[in-house]
Formats: sequence, structure tokens, C-alpha cells
Amino acid sequence: MLAGVLTGLGTAGASAAGCPGKVVHLFDPGDQDNIFTGVAAVSACDIWEVGKSANSNSASPPMIDHFDGTNWTASSAPSPGFYNDLNAVSATSASDAWAVGTYTTSASRHTLILHWDGSSWKQVASPPGIGISSVSALSPGNAWAVGEYLDTATSTQQVLILHWDGTSWTQDTRATGPGSINFLFGVHASSANDVWAVGYSGPESAEQALILHYDGQSWTRTQVPALADNATGSELTGVHGDSAGDVWAVGDYTKGDSSRHSLILHFNGGGWVQAPGVPSPGSSQTTLSAVSAVSPGNAWAVGGYNTGGASSPTLLLHWDGSSWAQVASPSGTSGNHLNAVATGPDGTVWTAGMSFNTSGVIPRQQLGAAGFTLNNLVRTVIDPTCTSIGRVMSQNPGAGVVEPIGTVVSVTVGAQDRRHPCQ
Repeated sequence: MLAGVLTGLGTAGASAAGCPGKVVHLFDPGDQDNIFTGVAAVSACDIWEVGKSANSNSASPPMIDHFDGTNWTASSAPSPGFYNDLNAVSATSASDAWAVGTYTTSASRHTLILHWDGSSWKQVASPPGIGISSVSALSPGNAWAVGEYLDTATSTQQVLILHWDGTSWTQDTRATGPGSINFLFGVHASSANDVWAVGYSGPESAEQALILHYDGQSWTRTQVPALADNATGSELTGVHGDSAGDVWAVGDYTKGDSSRHSLILHFNGGGWVQAPGVPSPGSSQTTLSAVSAVSPGNAWAVGGYNTGGASSPTLLLHWDGSSWAQVASPSGTSGNHLNAVATGPDGTVWTAGMSFNTSGVIPRQQLGAAGFTLNNLVRTVIDPTCTSIGRVMSQNPGAGVVEPIGTVVSVTVGAQDRRHPCQ
């Protein structure tokens, strides 16, 4: 799966181990079979990414990769079903990480929760449901996960909220959605008495954004602000905050012509408001999947959009304290989307996504005069300092022309390959 890794080096403080870099994109554009859906950053040298196979014709084990500051390696994990899909990952330390998703057996879907204890991934028993979309871990004894389950008593798809108390996962049934279809896509816990969960509720043709909050005692449904642009429908797919009074939620809203547009809401401690002027570059569809809040003046949101043709570029947005602006991000020939984003303790921003390419090679991802080519490129570094120097960190020996690991190469940035947002 991995053909190479290029880590951008700044002019100062670059370590030989290869932990520098500012914005890192994780892709799997190879044969259209793999999709990265989640990323968690414990430190600059301890990164987890998870995903799933898009190949419906063969069995698929959970996809988990780990970065130790030098190399990416695939991690083995239990495969309880034929399809084993992971949607999100959250980690509190080098010996405590959770990955969640769903697995399928005999046409039935089940919740899937895996735990990393510092040495291996193990499946942990979880309450029944259709699937789990997101997880947020506070400590080894406190974590939350959300998704959906089928309520047979009411014949509705209801929100699934699970809690880990250090011993077992249990379902919290104190929250429900008001519609016939209710789904939670994202969860963020900042403390034991401050947890946000977002998704949508309603009939399938008229979904409305859903926001739930836990204060340590009970769950309540929070008022979603009236949306601008005569929105007819909306959904929220990600939520994250850097404090109790600075929380972002992202997703998209639908207009009367069925077009979809970027949606970002902000909670300032008093209520939720829609962020104005959010870039929505798509011709008919722009969607946001996840958000990472670093500080009141620094947040990132990711997603994708269409252009009216075959191209569907990735979307990377940045909040600078006053407005949201689009930042250049790499894309393949088609099927591009960023699904997850996380910020490490050192400030490095990691994103995860997918990129489908008919040729199997991202165009113009050729680095250096020596011809270091990243076939099936899965990871690209964006360096906001505009440094045009990188170091080959790891590679697949069968990927064709390569440079020895550790070789310093120059990065040629062309008109169609603007990996540096400042250019």
C-alpha cells in the first residue's frame, strides 16, 4: 500500500528521525480499494490512521497504520466479520487508543470497537447497533462513541451513544432523535461533564442538523440556529473544540435546487451560530467531514467538492481568528475527499482521506531531479514555511525509481501541484 513518504523539513529544528512537518495529508489513491477515514496524533512520532476497503468483492480486515516518526507500518487487528470497516480513531497515550466502526456477517451489521494497549489491537465487546461513526477518548477510564442503531420498538433508526467507564462499553439511552431516521456522525469530549455529539435527524429527504450535549448528568438536544441561504436541509458530520467555550461543528446544508454547501457552526459558550463567509467552491456540492480546533485563532476543517466535471478536489479550510479561508491541498484525478483531521501536541496538522486515480499515480507527484516518483502516493506534507526541501522517509522497494531513505531531495512545485499553501 505504501510507496513512499516525504516529510517536509524546516530550515531549523529538523530532526534526523523525521518528525517535523506542519500539514500532512494521508491518502490511499492506489487501486480505489482503500479509504482513510480517521487519524489521531498522540505525538509527532506516534500517529494512528484507520480506514476501510472500498472493494465490495473481497473480505476486508480492519485497516490500521502507525507512524513512529520514521516509518509507517500496517498493524494487524481482529477481523470478526467479512467486511471490517473502521471510521474513526482516538488516542490518549502511547498505550491507550480506540478505533471504531462496523463489521458485517451474514448480511447483518454490528458495532466494532478495537483497543490498543501499547502492544496489540484487541476487539472489545460493544452493545449492538448498525455501526459506530466516531470516538472521543478522555482517559483510559473515560471515552465516548456514537453512531446509530435500529429501535425495534418504534421502528426508527435512533442515535447510538456508548460510554466506556474503564471496564466496559454500555449504551446511554438518555438521548434520542426526533425523526424517523437519526444518526450521529461526530463526538467530542473535552471533560467528564462536557461532551458534544452531532449528526442529523428527520426523514431521509429532509434531514436537519442534530446537536446533543452531555453536562455530566444528562443529554439535551441543543438548538440549531436558523441557517442562511434558505437552507432546506442540513447535517453535521464533525465536532471539536479547544475549550468549553470554543467549539466548532461542520457539515453541509442543502438548498432548494438540491445543491450542497459548506456548513460551519460555532459555539461560544452561550449558543451556536452559523459562521459567515465559509468557502464553498463546489459547482453543486461542497461537504465538510471533520474539524480540529487548536485555539481561538486556529482551527482546521476538511472535506471535498465537485467542479462540474470529472474532478472532485479535496477541501482544506483554515480559521485564523477572524474568517475561514481555503488552503491549497493535493488531489488526484478524481474521487478526492478529506475525511478526518487531527492536530498533534507539536502543532502538526494531520488529515486522512481518499483519492481515486485511473492511472494509479497522482499526476505531477514527482519529486526532485533524480526522479523520485511516489506511485500510489498515500502521504504528502504541506509545509507552510515554503521550504522546498524534503527527506525521503520510507518507500516500497517495488515502486519503481526511488531514492535511498534519508536522501534530501528538492520539491518541484508546478502549476498543477501546489502543495505549498503559500505559493
